[in-house]
Amino acid sequence: MSTEIYVSRFRYGEPEKFVASELAASFAGLIAESDSERLVLNLGDNESVFITLGTGGSSTGTNSFTVFRPVEDARLYQALFMVLQTAGTVAYAPGSPPVVATAESKGHLPQDMCAALGVTVEASSASALREALFGRS
Repeated sequence: MSTEIYVSRFRYGEPEKFVASELAASFAGLIAESDSERLVLNLGDNESVFITLGTGGSSTGTNSFTVFRPVEDARLYQALFMVLQTAGTVAYAPGSPPVVATAESKGHLPQDMCAALGVTVEASSASALREALFGRS
């Protein structure tokens, strides 16, 4: 699919860093390459999925990341769902609402994000996350 998934973390409306070790644990077994600016995941039929680390990317963490050209491999959405388990973490794609995995996350999102993207949806599983982002499970 030719689109992106954006993932950010906030604490009381302000950007909060993902810890590099947390991302490594969530994507364990899927990472083919990594450096301070990106992760390359090996998924699907030997398809590479690129994750670029956003502002503040470093060996200790990043404020956000983008999944470019996500594939239909359930392991990708399971890894993303694991990332979303931490309060304040949100995912969204072009045309989708903001998606969280915990009710607590809703209170941490910036108000202008919710105003721009719509009502936040709480996903209860990896397949519900994929459905909320792209309208299919």
